[in-house]
Amino acid sequence: MGNQLRRIGIALFCLFLAVSLNTCGGGGDGGSGGGAAQVFPRFAYVANSSDDTVSIYRVDSATGQLHHRGYVFAGDRPNSVTVDPSGRFAYVGNVLSDDITTFSINPTTGALTEVGTEVAAGDQPYSVTVDPSGRFVYAANFVSDNVTTFSINPTTGALTEVGTEIAAGDGPSFVTVDPSGRFAYVVNKDSNNVTTFSINPTTGELTEVGTEIAAGDVPWFVTVDPSGRFAYVANAGSNNVTTFRINQATGELTEVGSEVPAGDAPRSVTTTSTIQ
Repeated sequence: MGNQLRRIGIALFCLFLAVSLNTCGGGGDGGSGGGAAQVFPRFAYVANSSDDTVSIYRVDSATGQLHHRGYVFAGDRPNSVTVDPSGRFAYVGNVLSDDITTFSINPTTGALTEVGTEVAAGDQPYSVTVDPSGRFVYAANFVSDNVTTFSINPTTGALTEVGTEIAAGDGPSFVTVDPSGRFAYVVNKDSNNVTTFSINPTTGELTEVGTEIAAGDVPWFVTVDPSGRFAYVANAGSNNVTTFRINQATGELTEVGSEVPAGDAPRSVTTTSTIQ
C-alpha cells in the first residue's frame, strides 16, 4: 500500500477517547457522612494525530463537561489511546513511528508522565487495547497485517513484547478483547473480515481460532457487548453493521441475520450495559 493511501487511512481513522475512573484517596469528600458514596474523579484523554500530542481533561462528575488540563507529546502520529482497568496507565499507538507510548496517570490530577521510552510494535499500529485483567496490551498493526502482544509491568506499567507478532487479515484496523479476557477480535479493513484469537491466560499470547469470518465492506471497528455473547462490526464501505453470536466455549463467531443499515460510512459501534 502506498504512503498516500496510508496517510489517507490514518487521517480518516477515528481518534479514541479513553476515560479512567479512579477512587479518591483519604477519607472521602469533605463534609460527607460515614455512609456517603465515594467521589470518583474522572479524566479523559484524546490522541491528536496531526500534532503528535495527547490532550488531558478532567471530567465534571455532575455534568460530564470536559475541562482541559494540558497535553503531553506522544510518538509520531498518535492514532489510538486506551487506559488500563485500574486507571493507572495509558497507552498510545503511534502509527508513523511504529511504536507504543506508555504513560503513568496521576490519580489526583490525571496528568500523564511518560514511562521509559516508546516500545516497538508492528508497522502502523492503528489500534491499541488493554485486556480486562490489566495484564496485557494488544496492538493491531495496519500495514504489517499482524497483532503485537505485550505484558504489563504491574508496578510501572511498562510494556514487554510477548512472543512474536501473530498474523491477522489484510489491513487490521481495530482490536478488542471480550469481557472475560479469553478471546480477542481483530477487524481487517482490507480483507473485509474478522480474525478470532484465543488468549493464553498465563502469557497473553494469541492463537487463531478457526478462520476469518466475513463482515461487510470496509469494516473499521469491532466491539463485544458487556455480556460477552455478541460482537458488532461497523462497515464503513457498505454503510451497515454486522452482528455475530460468540461461541462461549471457543470464541468463534457466527453471523446473526443480515447486516443492519447504518448511516454514511459508519466507523464505530458500541452497546449499553444490560440492566436487570
